[in-house]
Amino acid sequence: MKYFMAHRFTRRSIRKRPANTQKNKYLGFILAGVAVVTLLAFGVFFFWKPFSEKILNPNNSKVTIKMSPAEDKAFQDFGIEISKLGIKAPITADVNGDNKAEYDKSLTKGLAHYKGTELPGAGGNIFVFGHSSSDTDGGPYAKILRNLNELEKGDKITIYYKTKKHEYTVSDKKIIAADDLSPLNLTDDERLTLMTCWPIGTTDKRLIVIAK
Repeated sequence: MKYFMAHRFTRRSIRKRPANTQKNKYLGFILAGVAVVTLLAFGVFFFWKPFSEKILNPNNSKVTIKMSPAEDKAFQDFGIEISKLGIKAPITADVNGDNKAEYDKSLTKGLAHYKGTELPGAGGNIFVFGHSSSDTDGGPYAKILRNLNELEKGDKITIYYKTKKHEYTVSDKKIIAADDLSPLNLTDDERLTLMTCWPIGTTDKRLIVIAK
């Protein structure tokens, strides 16, 4: 009503106006749709990566665990330090990887060394594993290796064993099937093999980091 009261058009012009109005209406919808798609595209481009990283790694801050005197003593006897990730934790030696109760208990105290693999200084494969996430009572070490994927070739890892310091340099990183036991194989060269579950929050696969 307001339209017709505000404008005095001929009958011919009145007939044409609705068609133009309809056309403008469709054009408006199209432009609005383009604007929405453009905004979504920019949103995906700028925000998808940090959003996806947050899903895969919801606690991506550095691990900071204050060890008790007993834990510090255990760390000096057998421990791991990864400065880049802020990781410093004891390692329990000779843990039976086939005994869930045994390795679950050891992982509440830090990381675990797989029984049957070598120890630092022996010149073979030192296999150490820990949680990236735990749905059990993992204590302060329940997510100790949650940032393991951030390690790159050339990064340093330090192992303390019997008060001696052993330095290793990351040489490889890969994701393997959960039932792939090849990382446990004996080697002629001394290397540190770190393993954790992947993606974070699942047990679908394993993330392996090798340092020599």
